[in-house]
Amino acid sequence: SVTATCEVITEIPSMLLQPLLHSLVVVFTLLVLVYGFAWILSTGKVLPQGEPIEEGGIQIAGLHRGLEFTQLQWACIVYWIFGVVWIFEILNALGQFAISHAVVVNTVHQEEEQCPMIKGYFVGLCFHLGTIALGGFIIGCLKILAAFLSFILSQTRDKEGLQGAVAQVLCCCCLCTVMCIERILSLVNDLVYTDVALRSCGYLDAVDNVVRVAASNPLTYMAIKASAIVMRVVGVSILGGCGTFISYQVLSSSELHRQLDMVF
Repeated sequence: SVTATCEVITEIPSMLLQPLLHSLVVVFTLLVLVYGFAWILSTGKVLPQGEPIEEGGIQIAGLHRGLEFTQLQWACIVYWIFGVVWIFEILNALGQFAISHAVVVNTVHQEEEQCPMIKGYFVGLCFHLGTIALGGFIIGCLKILAAFLSFILSQTRDKEGLQGAVAQVLCCCCLCTVMCIERILSLVNDLVYTDVALRSCGYLDAVDNVVRVAASNPLTYMAIKASAIVMRVVGVSILGGCGTFISYQVLSSSELHRQLDMVF
């Protein structure tokens, strides 16, 4: 599997740039979403908090302030947070599909493209956006549900830090079940989007097919999964190493660095 991965990377060297491209897209999207979230928070009513401070017969209030939201505004905040999680899961799924599409085109259809990664993003957005959005929705809902159950579990303790056995068992069982399902889907997602790129099927059909194949051929699934992990690690390592080396060369050869060396 490692040999096949190296052969694919050799034939499609642009795949090593996928982590960088994905990071740029994620950072840009994050900035846009944070900006929009700030607009939502700005709709709240600013109220002073705490007792006013009296100094020299003059009362000073409003040194500490907080935001008060209506029920509709809280609903908008929750909706925005859910949308942020869903959008980021869609971006992750789109990146996985772009890699899968490039591999399928190169290894199965034996076709060479100029920019296979960009073509994979384009095909995912134009022809499989619904499938990718459904996959992101399912993973996002499971992650939010797991976070909510973790919060509920932390709130079942009393003032002394003790927790009822029944509440602990119930919360732990629900939390472990949700986290197990989310973990399984996250593990098979790489092959799910490969199946989507190969057969042009829906997300649920692809999950069913991948699970059946993985159950009938566990060694083959482990080999393919290991090759995907190797590809991801190699790409991130090369980009991180190159970025670190370039940064070091720029800083070490600058006049500012020489002046700092003279001082220290």
